[in-house]
Amino acid sequence: IMPSTNQNLVDTEWESIVPCHNPYPITHILSVCQSRTKKWMLHPRYQRYDYTWSADFCSLYIDSIEKNIAQASTITLSVKMIDNVEHTYILDGGHRIDTIKRFHNDEFRDMRNRLYSEFNGDTKLTFDGRLLTVITYRNLTDEQEDLLFMRINRNLPLSQGETINAYRSTPICKVTHDCSEIF
Repeated sequence: IMPSTNQNLVDTEWESIVPCHNPYPITHILSVCQSRTKKWMLHPRYQRYDYTWSADFCSLYIDSIEKNIAQASTITLSVKMIDNVEHTYILDGGHRIDTIKRFHNDEFRDMRNRLYSEFNGDTKLTFDGRLLTVITYRNLTDEQEDLLFMRINRNLPLSQGETINAYRSTPICKVTHDCSEIF
């Protein structure tokens, strides 16, 4: 059950939002993640714990990329201006990006028991050239981010703490989160 939010606020403005869809190769995504100026950061309200993706799930995801069947590899970003500085937050796709980075760093093997460093040059080029869809939203309100996040993750069970973090735009969830930070 979703906590109530001011849906009228979200609904009346949602029609004017135009997300930008871009296919980017893995090399571009890795380069942006390592950039000091254009870095994509995990959104603090929606960040999931590292243990939610098992090693087997990571290997399966890499296998999907290798086979070019990673069609569910959409990464959703929210770009906001904070103190006149543009910040790009990952609303969805943090585990996918982290898995690709970890595979590139030889932290685990693919389903054929290969490390990335064991790929030949052509295999690396093919893997690194695979396209992932990046959808970027600009200047969403907290309520709009909440709605978007929950719609994207509607089939993914969230723990109670993750639900509270995801709905910090709802006053009771914000109070609960703030109290948890203090105590």
